[in-house]
Amino acid sequence: MGFERPETPSTGPTKKAPSKRPKVAKRAPPAREGKGGKKTKPKKAKKPSGAQSFKTSLPDARNLTAAGTKKPSPYREEKRKKAKAKPKKPDPAKQPTKPQLPRLVMRVEPLIQALPKRTMQELQGHWLNCLRLLQDPSKGKQQAARRFRDAILAEWERRCKLAFSDPDYFDWPSTQAGPGDRSQRFDTWNQEGVLKYVGYEVGKTKGLADHSRREILDAVFSAVLPPVNSPDYVKKWGLPCTASRLERLANELARFSRNGKRNRTADYSAAVAEWEADLKYLHRKYYVGKFHFGWPQIG
Repeated sequence: MGFERPETPSTGPTKKAPSKRPKVAKRAPPAREGKGGKKTKPKKAKKPSGAQSFKTSLPDARNLTAAGTKKPSPYREEKRKKAKAKPKKPDPAKQPTKPQLPRLVMRVEPLIQALPKRTMQELQGHWLNCLRLLQDPSKGKQQAARRFRDAILAEWERRCKLAFSDPDYFDWPSTQAGPGDRSQRFDTWNQEGVLKYVGYEVGKTKGLADHSRREILDAVFSAVLPPVNSPDYVKKWGLPCTASRLERLANELARFSRNGKRNRTADYSAAVAEWEADLKYLHRKYYVGKFHFGWPQIG
């Protein structure tokens, strides 16, 4: 009989032995083609040791300045000196630019140059077009219209001087009546003259807006009048910005208003109201505190 070891009672769970798994070999990187079509294995980079990595991280003492900073390379230093020596190009954003005229104003220039060749009827058409453009809210159109308007006023002044030096320059008005009935048309005979020529209109059908009418009245008071009718007619209006000019302008509007009230063939209440409103505008802007002639009564 052999010797048998007695069994001892277990006091806890037994530990399992760790299972041994077979190790899988790592795949090598694919071989690269070298010279002559031969495949070469990629070389593994050697990791530097601690001493070697410490040496490479330190800068060379020959490239350090006295302050301990790194010296710039001579190539970069030379490039920096050349950049400083070159004159800097001026920045267009910082340079003061010349004020450029808008496109509409530039388009008006050929029309202004052609004004001396235009007839009085063509100048009148240009003037009326300026009044329409001045009602446009866009800034470019208003600027172009004002520039063209000033040019027309200057052309009228030039022609008026020529007209006074040569009385034959005026076109004498015709007394020939056109076709129509025998009733007197109030809206044709009451505004003949300067105000009719410059486009001053009131009423419901052809009336202008308040600011357009007053733009015309300001020009008639402060500018040289166009040479219409005769030299004596223009002389009666007096010089610009004078009491005689304002008195004649106010009397014309008051006469229109009185004739409108007397007329029984049509309703001129809207026209009368606008004439009287323009009279108040002239009285407030040009008469009060400046002139002392008798102002026409309205009401």
